Parts: sequence; C-alpha cells; structure tokens
Amino acid sequence: MLSKEAAQRVVDLHLQQLSSTVTLFSDRADLYVSLARLAISNELPCADSLLSKAAACIIGYGWRKDTTIFDVLGTIEACAAHNVGNVSSRLSLVAPAVEWITEYTDGDETRHARSEF
Repeated sequence: MLSKEAAQRVVDLHLQQLSSTVTLFSDRADLYVSLARLAISNELPCADSLLSKAAACIIGYGWRKDTTIFDVLGTIEACAAHNVGNVSSRLSLVAPAVEWITEYTDGDETRHARSEF
C-alpha cells in the first residue's frame, strides 16, 4: 500500500516523464488509465484529469484498433463507483469514440464496446 503522498509522487513522476517523451497514443492511454486507477484507489484529485487525458488519447488514436477503450470504460466505471469526478461529462467525451468504433476498427476485438458502454 502506498500513502496518498507516495501515490501522488508516482503520478507526478510519470506525468513529468510523459511531458518530455514522444509515445504512441495507445501506450500513453494505457499509462493514463493505470495512473487514473492509482489515483482513484488513493482518492487523489488528479483522477478526473487523468481520465480525461486517457479519453483524449483514445479519440486521438483515430482509425487504429484500440482495445484500450475497455480500460477507459472500466476507469469511468470505477470513478462512478467512488464518486470521483464528473462521470457524465467523461461519458460524453468517450461516447463519440465508442459510437463509431466499428467504423475505424475491424471490430474483431472492439465490436462489443457499445454494449460495454
């Protein structure tokens, strides 16, 4: 178990590293989702911002197949369960990506995203 301060330090270190590197949207989204989960479990105020960044990466990833959407949806669900952030606004941000996911992916691993949503 991490103290709240240690969890915040982990998040801050990863965000600092991300700000100085170039990474794939999918890798960045994975990290933001992991950090959001850490933030939620430690009741950090940055959870909402991290979720927003993950959603932006998913939307920015565009036409590529990206199963990270399920991590994003799971994070939104965790936020709702713990009353973290404005869940309905996060759902609104993710909804377009989920609505059109079968248009920009082959659907093999993403076709059930709508029902998951």
